[in-house]
Amino acid sequence: MHVELPDDALSQLSRSVFALNGILLGAGESLAKPLGLSVAKWHVLGRANEARRTVAQIARFIGVSRQSVQRIANDLEREGLVEFTRHTTDARTQLVMLTAEGKTRLTQLYERDKVWSEGALSRLDPAAILQLSIQLDEVSAVIARYSEESLCDA
Repeated sequence: MHVELPDDALSQLSRSVFALNGILLGAGESLAKPLGLSVAKWHVLGRANEARRTVAQIARFIGVSRQSVQRIANDLEREGLVEFTRHTTDARTQLVMLTAEGKTRLTQLYERDKVWSEGALSRLDPAAILQLSIQLDEVSAVIARYSEESLCDA
């Protein structure tokens, strides 16, 4: 005997997103591995590239623990891809910054990703994918607000 899966719209969406996430993570690992990277390292490099961020800020954005990001950032520092610099307004924290080699490696990864994405998009409707992305952002925002509200009431 098996347990019946919920069939409401949000549960169905969750299963679809989880499945897609697994596929994208697998593809990302395949793209990153030849460059000596992983998806986790890619996430940290990408967030550090976008703005001067602390480990805690990167962790919140990615949705993982600060300790996980700290371990990855430490590995990236040992590999010469990031460096830690003093935070100008908070002496207790450091900012994660890309080194020249980190920028080079991330550029190479983004070039590989672009080729892969263009190949995948050639089999899809890019306008529909963009619209889906916008809708997923909207769903994410609503669920994040609801989760914060409902957990505060608990």
